[in-house]
Amino acid sequence: MLALPRHAGAGNLLWLERLLNTPTYLVEQHAGTPHGPLELDVLFPRDRLGATEPLLTTGYGKSGGDSIAVHYVDQTHIRFQAFHVGRGGPVSEPVEIDYGVPHRIRIAVGSLYPPRGHPVFSDWLPTQVARIRRRLKIELDGQPVLQGNFVVYPSTPPGKKSVAATCRRIFRTPLSPERSWLNARGGSIRGCRRL
Repeated sequence: MLALPRHAGAGNLLWLERLLNTPTYLVEQHAGTPHGPLELDVLFPRDRLGATEPLLTTGYGKSGGDSIAVHYVDQTHIRFQAFHVGRGGPVSEPVEIDYGVPHRIRIAVGSLYPPRGHPVFSDWLPTQVARIRRRLKIELDGQPVLQGNFVVYPSTPPGKKSVAATCRRIFRTPLSPERSWLNARGGSIRGCRRL
């Protein structure tokens, strides 16, 4: 994907960015590359109390990155945290859980969406694109546990590999990461996808 540098008048080049991203968009559609919220069915480990582990990392190279992590507080509580390199980020209140049952986590963060010049946003207003690119919402079993504005670094599709590797390493069970497909009006259509 292409993201032209931000500078005065860069908005005038949005048409060019969309045009140059069109071949990538067509390949993504053919390959089934999802954009949007990530859903994970997880069974949290009981043996990591006091530890913090990533659920999702995005960004690339030396330009920076973002992560969503879980902290195992005690025998019945966890916390979620978002971290933006160079700025830090918000941390949830302790959330009560049962370590013995599977939980569904839904992560909606701006770095899971393509850049503003991607053709998927061609019918969107600039304010809608900006809002979704800075949104953070983490849900556990359908309940919001952390939400607000969260500035993110640009990311690329290879970030999804870190999700699958993290799932296998942390949760040690075959899981089903899912991505919600972004539709033209900003809603999402769930689709199962094993990474």
